[in-house]
Amino acid sequence: MKRNLMWMAFLLLTLLVWGETPQEYINKAFEYEFEDVNQAIEIMKTAKKEFPANPDILSVYGYMAGKGAGETYMLRAALLASRAESAFDSALKLEYNHKNARMWRGILKINMPSFLGKVPDGVADLEIIRQRDDLTDEESMMTDFFLGMGFGKLKQYDLAIVSFNKVEALKRGDLYHEESIRRAKNIQDIIKEEE
Repeated sequence: MKRNLMWMAFLLLTLLVWGETPQEYINKAFEYEFEDVNQAIEIMKTAKKEFPANPDILSVYGYMAGKGAGETYMLRAALLASRAESAFDSALKLEYNHKNARMWRGILKINMPSFLGKVPDGVADLEIIRQRDDLTDEESMMTDFFLGMGFGKLKQYDLAIVSFNKVEALKRGDLYHEESIRRAKNIQDIIKEEE
């Protein structure tokens, strides 16, 4: 009996020493994000099994699955997008105001084809995010950029231009800034044509 207890204590200690924390899984997945997104998805799938009620794990799994959906063939993309959306939904059930889950779910839905009817929900998610006072400049730019895309898909052109102009106002020469200028001009051209 004493020997069994010692053996169980040893096994528990081994698991504690060799097990990975949620943050370690997340860090490892982000190391693979650009090199091999499928590996990042597998890392987060393992993390999700180990920590099924952790909103950070669920949101990063959703992010990686969503990113993978953008880099594969159509059938697999639909499967990964569905898994990503489900993971974000689960994270938000656990923590309603989880910033990354709500932001990434909004971006995922805005990037889905309009005929699926997810764009209005994506816009709603990002409008909630836009009201936060803890956004970094990059998060603000990303939120406004994708809000502009969403409003554009919904043909709410005035709101799209306002969102794109917020990105442009930050005066940074990155991808969101340059693309926002281009998209705002395209929408202004569409408005002129419709007049």
